Amino acid sequence: MADIRAIILAAGTSDRMQKNKLLLPYKGKTVLEIVIDNITQSNIENILIVTGAYKDDFSGLLAKLPVKQCYNKEYKKGMLSSVQCGVHNISDTPDAIMIFLADQPDIPGEICDLIIRKYIRSKKGIVIPKYQGHRGHPLLIDWKYKDKIENLNPLVGLRDLLHKYPEDIMDVPVEMPGILKDLDTPEDYMDLIKSN
Repeated sequence: MADIRAIILAAGTSDRMQKNKLLLPYKGKTVLEIVIDNITQSNIENILIVTGAYKDDFSGLLAKLPVKQCYNKEYKKGMLSSVQCGVHNISDTPDAIMIFLADQPDIPGEICDLIIRKYIRSKKGIVIPKYQGHRGHPLLIDWKYKDKIENLNPLVGLRDLLHKYPEDIMDVPVEMPGILKDLDTPEDYMDLIKSN
């Protein structure tokens, strides 16, 4: 099996939620714990969480979990800065990274494994799940793009990478709306609770 590292982006300010959305209760745990649980049920063994605005809130929780963490002091610059922080904090050379949003708790481990299998078989460098024509997360990026990620345009983010290498992308259709659903507002959270 390929060596795939998970990078969970958990550095945001949760402005629209007006509280730390990743510590909201969900299925008897917190949203962040469920995201981590889902990944640990896949073939991914190494998980790195990028913290930022709520770093101190997470310290006790993360100390008990099978994850590593790094702090993105540039978190106010947006999501790409957290991806770059995560990449920078991987000291060896995995085959690829898989990027997760910490506010998407409805992505089961089998989706991760499906993406990994497609990556291995297709030899494509960027593999993205797609639900009803829309690309979502987690997306897998081959480690050969490490230097490219570190030098992307911060105004465009990871989309810049997708625009530059369209021939190296594989879209993977899935029947899983959770790849598109994140928690930005109190309404999003209520919808999540009602649907489970």
